[in-house]
Amino acid sequence: MFGVKVMEKLSRQPKELLERIKISTLKLYEQKTIYPQMPLKQLEHFVAQAARKHKEVILQIEVEKTSTIEEIKGILQLVPQTGQIIVTSSNDNLIHLIYPSALRHIRIAS
Repeated sequence: MFGVKVMEKLSRQPKELLERIKISTLKLYEQKTIYPQMPLKQLEHFVAQAARKHKEVILQIEVEKTSTIEEIKGILQLVPQTGQIIVTSSNDNLIHLIYPSALRHIRIAS
């Protein structure tokens, strides 16, 4: 009798955990605002300005392989030889290398 109750409880826990993960993931995706594609000249101007002033920004990019939109937060550096953008997180733990063609939107991080 005792073993049956324990097994029932253990079999319910993974289902409940998966449901909680699903709900929290949906809430996370619901909160992301998709901004409109900025004009190329405007993007170029604001990227150059953010890099020059060492401002922390949030970039919205389109991931080419999956066609999903992601946000990256950090300080920008430009690579003149390749035209790429280096985004370094504020705590220096993560670095992204981005092609300008992937950019959709830029805004100042608050």
